[in-house]
Order: sequence, then structure tokens, then C-alpha cells
Amino acid sequence: MSHYLALTIGPIYKTLLKAHSTREIWMSSYFFSVLMEYLYAEAKKYGDIILPTPPTQAPADGAGIYPDRLLMILDEKHTGINARTDIIDPALNKLSKDIDISLQHLKSYVQIHPIILSEEQLKSIDFKEKSPIHRLNHLLDCAELNPHYARSADAAIDDLFNWKMAEALNKKAYGVGRKGFPSILEISAQAKYNELDAPLKKLLNRDAEDELLNIWIATLPTHSKYIAILRADGDNLGQYIGSLGEDIRAIKNLSQKISDYSVGLSEEINKFGAKCIYIGGDDLLCFAPLRNHEGKTVFELIDTINKNSHQSFNDINENNKNKLSLSFGLSITYYKYPMNEALQLSYSLLFEKAKKVSGKNALAYQVLQHSGQVRDIELSMEKEFRHFIKLLDNYKDKELLQSVIHKFMEDEVTIDACLNSEHRRTRLTAYFDNHYLMSDKMKQEQEVFVAAARDLTLELHQKTEKNTRTSLQVNTILRTLKFLKNDEAIPVQN
Repeated sequence: MSHYLALTIGPIYKTLLKAHSTREIWMSSYFFSVLMEYLYAEAKKYGDIILPTPPTQAPADGAGIYPDRLLMILDEKHTGINARTDIIDPALNKLSKDIDISLQHLKSYVQIHPIILSEEQLKSIDFKEKSPIHRLNHLLDCAELNPHYARSADAAIDDLFNWKMAEALNKKAYGVGRKGFPSILEISAQAKYNELDAPLKKLLNRDAEDELLNIWIATLPTHSKYIAILRADGDNLGQYIGSLGEDIRAIKNLSQKISDYSVGLSEEINKFGAKCIYIGGDDLLCFAPLRNHEGKTVFELIDTINKNSHQSFNDINENNKNKLSLSFGLSITYYKYPMNEALQLSYSLLFEKAKKVSGKNALAYQVLQHSGQVRDIELSMEKEFRHFIKLLDNYKDKELLQSVIHKFMEDEVTIDACLNSEHRRTRLTAYFDNHYLMSDKMKQEQEVFVAAARDLTLELHQKTEKNTRTSLQVNTILRTLKFLKNDEAIPVQN
């Protein structure tokens, strides 16, 4: 009879929310990834690990790749092991030495919940899902509701994440002599970064206040003063794993496929100029510029990630009712906005907005401007988002964009009347033809841009709730586009 071991680690999310800079957030996440790496090394001595499956090649950008849970089948001769003394304590002892951290502080803060039970015990649990993976995860969910630690997350930042630990984690993630995780402005203003001399670059890396540095920041275009926090999470993965039943080999093969896909994806993200905090399994968290050094926007990065996920899992989705895909949460905030609040916002956008869009595979984003203006919307990746990308790809004319924005506000009643007609496509097409597409002077990209605005309007209307005006949603997207493409350096009060 098989015996299972499952364990979960934490408190990851609470620790992340106590971080105040990009480096602290990275270190908070990477620390727990390394902890799971050490637990994995100890646990594999006693059986066959089902999850996680490390990638065949680690990412080169220092991203955490190990998730917060481990599931395994114990070898028959090891069914009587004690998870704490045989796996957890040896892992913590080694980790304490390798990253130069007090074992006492380590044990007083991290929480590791182990569960060992037989196949018979697992099957006896009153739970609707039959898959052993689902049942083990259900037990771990219950275990996490009873944390055993007494120290606060503030104490973790003070006692765990000191300069010695930071140095050790940087060395492990990036190698000797390499700079660690970048600051906000190093990411958001990367297109202008080379304008700085070495001393100012050093100050920028440290998030230091300096008069000359502040003068340079004031000259930056508005979009370079904002940081994007992007989260992604897999859709329908749990259902698909459940469909595999007790086929452990198939589950491990899927896990390996996802892990290797993640490493390839991290290279694309790094190439764009974004920086991954973690990219393990079907989870992703990264910081990104609104526009990178090539002028591409964070929405184009999302489009790339989405397309890659569909291509990578096309073989699975051909015969799978619940398609494997990704949903995204994107917060865009001013560089001085509290980092932990921006992090929380990206989490809420993903799990409270995007994940609740019909069919999933959606993006929920919010632009929180320094002036206090807020723009947010949810978009289906296969519907409205396609038209948004077409708008981005064909944006060449500021005056045309401003004209469309102005017309949508001026003709709001007319547009809504067209949309509420049973012949909405015909009437809206006539409206756009009369205002834009009948002009002989329009260039091809201008025609494509206007047509995309029309199709986006129709698509949004089909999903819009009755008490929400479609024209306002289109206006949100068009003003987001204007914000992204604005190269002016607009002074703001600190």
C-alpha cells in the first residue's frame, strides 16, 4: 500500500506584503523558493516526488522556480519516517549555514506543515475529488489555516533579511560579482538608464535620494515614472490534473513540461526588460517597464506570454474540454507608490477580477495615476484584448487617437443608441465610416486603427453589464493607450 507525504511552506504572501522595495520583494520570494529547494533535496532520499518537478535548466535571471508545496510517494522501506526530524530539520540546518542565517530565527518564523498518510487513509477522506493530488492539496489547505509561528512578518524582515542573507541569496541567484535585483526606476526607466554616469547609477540602484538624480528623474517621460507589476496564474490546471486520476507518471510529465516552459518564458520576459520575482509551475510574478528600450509596451509582453502558453499546451488542449491557459493581473502605479500596496493590487486584479471573467484566460488591469485618476477594466484575451493589441500595433497618429477619444465623449448618446439597436453592427459601422473611414486621406494603419476601435466597441458591448456604458469602457482603453504612448516629461509634485 502506498504512503504519501505532502508539505507546504510559508508565510510567503504575508512576508511579501511586508517588503518595501523591489529587492526586498524578490528576496522574500526567492528565500522561500530556496527553502523548498533544500526540502526537495532531503525529501527525494525517501521516495518518488510527484510535485514539484524542477526544470531541466534553471533560469538565468534569478527568478524563484520552486513552489510552496511538495507531494510525494514514500518508498515502502521509508513509510515510518518522521518528516520533521528526517527532512525538515536537516534542510533548515543546511539552509542556515549556506545563507548565513540564524537557525533560531529561521525556525521561529518559517512554517512548514507536513502530512504523512496511507493510500487507504487518503481515500477515506470525505472530499468530492478522487484524485490523490487534489486530496493532498485539500489537506494542505486545511493545515495552512492553523499557523504555528508566533513572530510577525516585520520581525522576518528585520531578523531574516539582513545584509548577510541578501549577499548569500544574490550570490546563489546571480553568481559572484553580478548586481542583484534592480530598483524600480532601473526597470521602469531602462530606456534612459544609459544617460546616467556611474555614481548616479549606483544611487539609483540603492533607491537613494539625490538632487542630481531627482533632476534626471524629472526629465523622464511620464510612462518611465510608472512601474507595472504583472501576475499570471494557470487556468483549469486543477481540473486537468484531476482528469489524469492516479496516473502519477502523466502528472509528473505535465509538471516537467510546465517547469521547462517556465524557464523558456523567463528568457522572453528578461529579453523584454522585465524582471521575474518567481516563475514556478503555472504562477508568474514580475516587474516590468510600461515601455521597454525598444518601445514595446507591457501589454505586448502579455500578448507574447499568452501566445506562448497556447502554443506550448496546444497538444493538451486539442482533446481537453477545459483549456489550459493563463489569466493576468496587472497593476500600473507611480514609482513612489507603496510597493506592498501595488503588489496587493496586482493580486486582487488577478484573483478577484480576471479569474472571474467568463471562460477565464483574461486580463484585469488598473492604471493608478499619481494625480489620483484610476482606470481599470477586464478583457478577454481571445476577444477584446486582440483589438486592444491591434490598436497598439497601428497607433501612429496622436491627433487621430485624440479625435477618437473626443468623439466617444461627444457622441456618447449616439454610440450607445447604435449599440442598443438590433442592427448594432450595421449602425456602428456606418457611424465609423461617416466619421473616419470615408476619408481618402487616411493611411492604411489609420484605417486599421479606427476599425479596431469599432470592433473593440462591439466586443465590449457584448460583455458589458446593463448598468455600464460601453463608450466609457472604450474610453478607458483609449486613454490607457494615450498614457502609454505619451513621451512628454510632465512634472509631478512629490
